Amino acid sequence: MISSSQISLFQDSSRQVSAFDSTQLRINRQSAAAPQANENAVGSELTLMRQAAYRYSSQEQLAFSGSSTVTDGGQQSVFTSAQLAEKTSELFLMGQQALSVSRAALGGDAGVEGRGSVSVSAGRYMFYSESESRSFASTGTIALENGETIDFTLSLRQSQSRTYEYSELVQIQERPLTDPLVINFGSATARLTDTLFEFDLNGNGETGQFATLGSGSGYLVLDRNGNGKVDDGSELFGPRSGSGFGELARFDDDGNRWIDASDEIFKSLSVWVQTADGSQALKSLEEVGVQALYVDNVEDRFTLANSQGVPLGQIKGSGIYLTTDGEVRTLEEIDLAEQNTADAPAAETVLSRDSGSPDRGGNGLVEARVEAIRSALEKLNEIREKQKAFIEESKDSGKPESPIVDYLKLIDKMRLEML
Repeated sequence: MISSSQISLFQDSSRQVSAFDSTQLRINRQSAAAPQANENAVGSELTLMRQAAYRYSSQEQLAFSGSSTVTDGGQQSVFTSAQLAEKTSELFLMGQQALSVSRAALGGDAGVEGRGSVSVSAGRYMFYSESESRSFASTGTIALENGETIDFTLSLRQSQSRTYEYSELVQIQERPLTDPLVINFGSATARLTDTLFEFDLNGNGETGQFATLGSGSGYLVLDRNGNGKVDDGSELFGPRSGSGFGELARFDDDGNRWIDASDEIFKSLSVWVQTADGSQALKSLEEVGVQALYVDNVEDRFTLANSQGVPLGQIKGSGIYLTTDGEVRTLEEIDLAEQNTADAPAAETVLSRDSGSPDRGGNGLVEARVEAIRSALEKLNEIREKQKAFIEESKDSGKPESPIVDYLKLIDKMRLEML
């Protein structure tokens, strides 16, 4: 039995919760010269890219130590104990989705705003952190009726922390596409590589970067000034009018739907061949084995992308040509996507439901595009409002237990709804 005791107790605890949520919306427009009155509008490509990342980390730590000294007459016994435990866990998920489609595939006219480009990016970052810690200590002396005396010390420290981060980026980009004719003399179809070359494709004095053709293909060229090189896109078939096959058909003198030796232009045509090391050469039709070019084609839609999924161009039309050996091979019209439009100076605009962009094309496509962008962002805004409401509810409820478990369940539910 305890006859007397002198005990001291000490306790300290703390809890911290922090939350941060931010969103950003940015619109970049880059204007370029509009097509001339006698030219067709060039094509364009819409690209939607979504990136999302989720990170959860937690850490728990427990430290305990105790010491007791039992004195019985002239004898002493010492008892000690200690414990240290730590647990850490971390989860990281990241995903990316990309979708590209030509403006023509969506219906309506292409190139409402000339040859400019527009990009919209919406980003959101959310951070939630919760940490708790406590410490408990006790010292004292206990006297027992049997004469034993116990002197003791005890210390306990415990802490835990959890953090959750979520980031998302949605980008919608429209880029101009320009379509020269490509002869596949050593390949079944055209292929674009990661190697870029700089060229004035629109013939307006401004250069851009475009993907290089793969081996076995070359651009059909009319060297108008006879200087033995390709000066700009005006010497290709398609960039000026948006219809490479249509431009070629104008030179069919005898009306047989073929460009061959009986047509005056045939001897002036050549093929522009590019290589991966950056070298370029003009080859005659005879050198690559071309006997006749068929001027009719069928509409085609096939995206050419690199290994990372970035669109480099799109096959717009497919036709045929006859080789000197009597073989029939493919002649294709390719829309090339300029790869450096984001680097050029651009105007920045903020979307507003009360103000619209002027419809210079007169067919409502500009306003329709803005509405499509707004629709794509509605889900982001909805989730952001849900997160805000939940955080405020957690603050007002005053519940002593941790809200992190319920919070993570809600976030996971919203994430699954988005996918």
